[in-house]
Amino acid sequence: MELTRERILDAMIAVLKEIQQDIIETPERISEDTVPIGDLCNFDSLASVEATVDVLVALEFEVEEFPSYPSLFISRQQKALNVGEVADRILRLNSRRN
Repeated sequence: MELTRERILDAMIAVLKEIQQDIIETPERISEDTVPIGDLCNFDSLASVEATVDVLVALEFEVEEFPSYPSLFISRQQKALNVGEVADRILRLNSRRN
């Protein structure tokens, strides 16, 4: 199946919602503009590492294709990224696979 931005967003939002279910009772709204680190209750850098792995596994990346940095949700400048920016990073990561 082709890896589209829409498919990435769907997978990422599903993973973020699943993580949030373990943290809070009432689910928070998650969109492309959501910055998980900062916008979501108790979503920290450690949770972002878990989310990175879960999203890449859901999108059928192999372990050796995982980025050398632990979280896709934090830029190299240590800035928290929104869901759309993370999707763009995954698209770039995917383009290197082909």
